[in-house]
Amino acid sequence: MACLALSTLVSCGDSQAPHPAPLTWTIASGEYTLAPGEEKYLCTTATLPADRETLITAMAPTYGAGTHHIFFAQTLAPEESGTFECRTLFRTTWAPLYLGGVESGRLELPQGVGIRLPRGQQVLIQLHLQNATAAPIRARTTLTATLADPASRLVPAGIFGLDNRTVRVPPRAMNHRTAMSCRPGRDMSVFAVLGHMHKYGSRLEFVRGGMESTDALYETDWDFGEQPTTPRNFSLRADESVSLRCFHSNPTAVEVPYGESSDQEMCAAVMYYTPFDQLDGCIEDGTVRPDAGAPDGAAIPGDGGVPPSSCVQPGESGNERGVGRFCTPRGGECAGSAAGLCLAALAPSAGQWFCTTLCTSDDSCGSGSVCSGDSRGRVCMPARCAPSSDAGAATSDASGGGS
Repeated sequence: MACLALSTLVSCGDSQAPHPAPLTWTIASGEYTLAPGEEKYLCTTATLPADRETLITAMAPTYGAGTHHIFFAQTLAPEESGTFECRTLFRTTWAPLYLGGVESGRLELPQGVGIRLPRGQQVLIQLHLQNATAAPIRARTTLTATLADPASRLVPAGIFGLDNRTVRVPPRAMNHRTAMSCRPGRDMSVFAVLGHMHKYGSRLEFVRGGMESTDALYETDWDFGEQPTTPRNFSLRADESVSLRCFHSNPTAVEVPYGESSDQEMCAAVMYYTPFDQLDGCIEDGTVRPDAGAPDGAAIPGDGGVPPSSCVQPGESGNERGVGRFCTPRGGECAGSAAGLCLAALAPSAGQWFCTTLCTSDDSCGSGSVCSGDSRGRVCMPARCAPSSDAGAATSDASGGGS
């Protein structure tokens, strides 16, 4: 079961009045056991205090044996209570608050910055566990948040992620490079960076500009056993690009593919930044990007670049909340609306190029739209685009407000 603790201890000196220690809140996984060679995902949920908002200014994990990563998130749709196996790396209804690899350590937000969560909010930690030893493991992992007075006016902080899913490390390759470029499309003041690779990683570089840039923002020789969240202070303009370069060495006789297992490989990074407005990121899956927002000016593939399966086409403006507005992978068409998430940016080749937002009911989606999905996550979409089992819940014009 989840372990929840609030601390308001005070420290006293001989000649000074007591000073309250920082208020903290802790979530702990249920105790887990791993057989030699076993690998699994474990989730634990807990509920924040119901009598006040929670304002986080720091997060510090304590790693149990076998913990490969910790993912701490706000849930946007209810998850089951307590500790349970969850063989999903990420759900769209998990809004990330902290991500850490092996021994990533404490994340301290800058003075005047915080992460604000609603009263009674359910949160979740997910652990990726792997026992690489010859002996059984029995352990527990915790994450402790330092809290501020909910009445404080702090600048909101959040996460922007990059994930290069084209990683393929050839047999016997040494320092094989995989690179991607991304234009976040917003002004950002970054205060910390986390890189992530697996056992075959040798070096990770994060640079301002294109993939051949020498303007380093963060670089490190990779140590799988130590993956720190590193303080870095830099600013990015909305029209600037950043690039991620990962180097892997594969001494084996077989290719190492992209994958979530520690025996496969990844090339990813996270920027913690202010002022946070919405969850976003760049995924490189090998799809050619359209001109809008593409640092390399790549041409639009095919006839206009829009997948034939997309139910929303260029020129459609969506409903009053922006749901169903046509968008391109890095074009920024969804910025400033309630539907600030572009499906094309998350999966350019998956077939749906329109603006949306996470939801739990049809009421939050606006006219002509429904809340569609499953236990992995639900998003708003024009009723005409939804599976037939969802479309019946629409409350008005099924056109979704297009054009």
